[in-house]
Amino acid sequence: MPRVQIGLPQVDLDGARLLAHTFLFEIDRLLVSKTQLEYARFMDDMAIGADNIVEAREIIRDLDLALQTRQLRLNSGKTKILSSVEAHHYYRINENIALDKLEARLNDLSESISNVNKYRNMISQAVNKGLKRGRFIDGNGEKILRRLINYSKRYRVKIDHESFSEILYNWPSCRRLILSWWYEYIKPEDYLGLINEFVVSGHIVDDVAFIDIAVAIVSARLPYNLIVIKLLNELIYSIDIKSDWGFYTSLWLMSKYGTEDELFQLVDHGEKIWLTNEHLSRTAASVYPRFIGTKHELAVVGIMEKSNVWARQAFHFQLALHKTVEGVTAIRKFLVARNKSLPNQISHSKFLMLASALKNTSIAPALGESLRAAHAWALKDQYYSQIAK
Repeated sequence: MPRVQIGLPQVDLDGARLLAHTFLFEIDRLLVSKTQLEYARFMDDMAIGADNIVEAREIIRDLDLALQTRQLRLNSGKTKILSSVEAHHYYRINENIALDKLEARLNDLSESISNVNKYRNMISQAVNKGLKRGRFIDGNGEKILRRLINYSKRYRVKIDHESFSEILYNWPSCRRLILSWWYEYIKPEDYLGLINEFVVSGHIVDDVAFIDIAVAIVSARLPYNLIVIKLLNELIYSIDIKSDWGFYTSLWLMSKYGTEDELFQLVDHGEKIWLTNEHLSRTAASVYPRFIGTKHELAVVGIMEKSNVWARQAFHFQLALHKTVEGVTAIRKFLVARNKSLPNQISHSKFLMLASALKNTSIAPALGESLRAAHAWALKDQYYSQIAK
């Protein structure tokens, strides 16, 4: 039975895929109404079963016409007619069955530690050998790779340096996923040099990659030592801050790992860049907690008060957390909530809010202690402990 693999034009943005998803509900009803068809869809990827080549071509024609009424077209580069054998390979049926069995075994709490380690080694080998032998290149191979990376995250599986770099350089749609594996890894500092090499290599062609890297690095729980600080400085100063994306990346990294002097110089000298962009303006204002009690505090207050409405709004929010009881109590429940999916159990943006609140001398000592107790783990991060002083 021929299989029709349908593809819509792909944009590497989750929002675009969700938008395409909402356009396709009526298409679902159209295809489901054809009872002789086998049909499945995930987001903007469709798979349709047909009895023969002629019927498959008719389906493609009718589907393309229906999509045109919604200002959409099929992606001819991703639309294929496959035989049953080809479809079996394309969808990686055997690999998915094997991974389902492996996941079931790992979820079985009765498994011994030695068996769990055996399965971890199997996942590690599947990633490392699969990349070397090109097993993820065609069909749904990339989805198999994504499953393996997700298992590596969930079960604390080590991915070797060569495979980590291979994914960073050559699998852009897996980049965010491998970075989330990295910042949850037991010793993320072991891979920091590889991330530096990737950033300076010139291989990054999409600006979003810089944001992904910045978010991952501030999420990581890195040790406070000379080697790590040297690597972080090399990374930060290798970024071109003249562009919006580069400035944001540098600002976000500096807001956790830079000194107050370095961060102030960036905010002050980069004012012409961030003043023209709403998101950058809000981000620049959100780093105010780094300057509380320092020689730069008054200068930063002056910069923010004479800036634009976006920066002033974000600055006054941080100022309320730092100066008023109401500012802290209004979002207390939000502040104490932890995100256990992150290494520090708190996002960096929330930690900056927490830092403002912890430096508020107006709140009751008990409230301050409750905030510290809620985020005791994050405050053991040596970089965060310095910020919250």
